[in-house]
Amino acid sequence: MSRRVKILREEIKPYWEGKSLEDVLKKRYGKEISEISKVAKINQTDHAQGHICPDCKLWLRMEPAGLKAQADEKIKTSSGDKKIFYEGVSIVMGGVQNFMKRYAALAKKNVRRNFRTDGQI
Repeated sequence: MSRRVKILREEIKPYWEGKSLEDVLKKRYGKEISEISKVAKINQTDHAQGHICPDCKLWLRMEPAGLKAQADEKIKTSSGDKKIFYEGVSIVMGGVQNFMKRYAALAKKNVRRNFRTDGQI
């Protein structure tokens, strides 16, 4: 077994067991979700929640920074519910950008920590 597979099986997988969004929701609201799911689908359980994106092509083309900039422009000319909507989009895209930056920094830190001096894992 390669070192990477061993790390995945012995460190990464055990770390994430019980920590997925589905696991957390099940722990917090399992009974309620089971009851409600008899009449409505309120939680996706067939694959990861992170795969939900209404327009993937737009997301990939514009990236969060572009979507935030577009929302910021719309805020200037909107009012009422539309303005509130675009403000929400701007806040969320700002949060997405911060999340992505933190995740990238963590990945870089882990790569530096896990690579040997010869560049091998």
